[in-house]
Amino acid sequence: MHKEHTHAADPLRLAALYHAGKGIHWSSYRQAAVVLSEKLKIKVGFARIREAVAVSELPTEILAIFSEVGIVNKTARELLKAAKAHGVASLVDRARTLDPRGKSRAQLSAHVCGKHVLVGSKQQYSNPLLLADTYRKGLAEGRWVSMTGAAAHLGVHRQTIARANAIASLPGELLDLFPAISTEMGERLVCSVKIRGMKKMRALAIEAGRAIPRLSQDDG
Repeated sequence: MHKEHTHAADPLRLAALYHAGKGIHWSSYRQAAVVLSEKLKIKVGFARIREAVAVSELPTEILAIFSEVGIVNKTARELLKAAKAHGVASLVDRARTLDPRGKSRAQLSAHVCGKHVLVGSKQQYSNPLLLADTYRKGLAEGRWVSMTGAAAHLGVHRQTIARANAIASLPGELLDLFPAISTEMGERLVCSVKIRGMKKMRALAIEAGRAIPRLSQDDG
């Protein structure tokens, strides 16, 4: 009974069982459900078998992170729902940025499905310069290969990283005036650079730095 229950509760084992009997004992999910229930006493519906086969066909990058904790039916439903909503590629990107060691099945699923936001990430990355620096270091270390992958790993939107990079690209003389710059202030400065030009804004920043060594954001 334990073995039968394990097959029904483990989508990957159920999918393997289905493929092993396909063309021999059954030719459809419905036939498989009947044979498994009546002859092997594995109580499972055709929809569950179809779901198991679908999740077993997800890319190796996704399935591999569950190698230690395994996949249960709830996990399969979450993965397939997320793949339909966001695309399989986005799940693969998230899986590639994740170290599964020490994480529970629920934590792994939440991350891959895009539901996981790192604790403190919103507060930690409220400073766009910190976020831009984290993104660049992650690229150099191979923790992600794209802005999309970084966004999934860090629990922020891709556009948030793009804005942070734009702000970090402002002239150093300008950024020196705002050591605790916010995204809002940074976007205003980026806009000003686009309007006035990089050379003009750098000159203004140098002049302001001589007159007032440090400006607060309220002063700006």
